[in-house]
Amino acid sequence: MKALRDFDHLKGKRRCSKAGAVLLLCVVGASAWLLTTYERVQVQRDEVTQLEQRIEKRQRLLNVAKSGSVTRTSDRQAVKQHLAAQARSGDASPLLLAIERVWNPAIGLLSISASAKDGHEHAKISGVAASVGDLYAFAGRLQREQSGIKVDLQRNSIKDGSATEPVQFTMGIDI
Repeated sequence: MKALRDFDHLKGKRRCSKAGAVLLLCVVGASAWLLTTYERVQVQRDEVTQLEQRIEKRQRLLNVAKSGSVTRTSDRQAVKQHLAAQARSGDASPLLLAIERVWNPAIGLLSISASAKDGHEHAKISGVAASVGDLYAFAGRLQREQSGIKVDLQRNSIKDGSATEPVQFTMGIDI
């Protein structure tokens, strides 16, 4: 009976050899290194994707600007020819002629609507300017062009406070 009491049902604790422990630490370390490297690669891929999108956006803007410059030159020539023909025929409005004389390439005129009431001419101009300084210079030159011209800058705005974006404006002119 004594043999049954001394019988150990639980075997001794299993111990890991030193080589097994070193191997386990190497596997854990390599896994951690792989995970951190994978995360860094993913972050760099995202940055590259963002840079590619910015490059594509700038290329599109550049292409639009290049194609727009060709159209703008032909539009300018057509407007100049039309105004010259009006000036020769004597039908030209003094207000439109004044606008044409003080205009420069830093100002893009998007629309001009002119009307005459009670012997007074009124024009409303919408456009874009390269900078706020160019806009104010245009308004100042227009006001100095003739003594009876009154220029009213009704609206000007810069998108998101960016210095590189054009200034949009609307102005009223009375003569």
